[in-house]
Amino acid sequence: MVTKSLLAQARGSRPRIYIPILGLIFLLVLAAGFLSRYMVGKLALLDNLLTKIDFTVPYLDIRLYGSDLMNDYLWVLFCLPGTILIFILTGIMTRRKKSYGILMGLESLSSFIVIILMAVIILLPGYINADYMAIIEPIYGYGRYAFVGVHALACVLAFFDPILIAPKYREIYRLRRVRLRRSKQYGKDKKTFRQLYRRRKYEELCEFLYEPYISPESNLKLTPSAIEYLIYSGGEAKRKLETIRLSNMAKSGQTVGMKIEVAANKAEVKRLSADQYYVDPRTVPSFLAKHGKQGMMEVSPNTPSKKQLKQTKKAEKKAEKERRKVSHQALKAAKKQGKVY
Repeated sequence: MVTKSLLAQARGSRPRIYIPILGLIFLLVLAAGFLSRYMVGKLALLDNLLTKIDFTVPYLDIRLYGSDLMNDYLWVLFCLPGTILIFILTGIMTRRKKSYGILMGLESLSSFIVIILMAVIILLPGYINADYMAIIEPIYGYGRYAFVGVHALACVLAFFDPILIAPKYREIYRLRRVRLRRSKQYGKDKKTFRQLYRRRKYEELCEFLYEPYISPESNLKLTPSAIEYLIYSGGEAKRKLETIRLSNMAKSGQTVGMKIEVAANKAEVKRLSADQYYVDPRTVPSFLAKHGKQGMMEVSPNTPSKKQLKQTKKAEKKAEKERRKVSHQALKAAKKQGKVY
């Protein structure tokens, strides 16, 4: 069942439209860096930049030329702006959905390994044993593609982020789809969902999501989640109603009648608690869990007829009349005995 606490937990992981947009933009930046290795001789700006890279590394007596470094090393450095942006985006995604933390770890690890190995191969070839260099160079060769690939994967996942919802939150959006699909005011209901979520009115949002099921006129098959919410919301409504009624009795001085009502309510709760079919709305009953594995569950009759509704209302009015009569008689008797203050 979708609860207020579940809606609050899911707030941070809700689909965000800017995530796919940034993912696509950053992927293009990364692709530009990767394709720079194939633009040598075709792009004047890049050729001019490479000709300017011609210097000696202090203390190491190593001469570096841009044209020589481009094919194996410089294009990796040109990918850095894209990877930095993607790393920031992955951090935002991880804050919303913790499972992205694995991807963020892979990005950090691949970046660290590639930069370190590149520095070793370019700057320290004379200080590293040839046997070790024979191991380091292939690792770097594959590592640079893994480095680019991991960041590209982050962009792909960002593009599909709106549909990558954790299993425990999927019920929220399934109910939203049902509500909007049956809505006669699609745009208005879609806006209402966003407003309720933004204002953190989770109780109203629960009622909004389950409305297609709880309406007496609804012909939807009840799911275990909907049944549980019907039990919970009906119990809550009854509790609030009874609280208001007893408060009014206390304010009007009907203390004896109030005591009789409270005793009757407690007796009824005790009786129902002993019934094997009683359902505690605070827990997930076992029979609902059983039916949940089997799929949807139909309650018969699912939609009461007009005659049944009329009979129910008539019975409720009669019961309320009897209740008031008993309370009035009890109050009258108490006044005669001087017990009402």
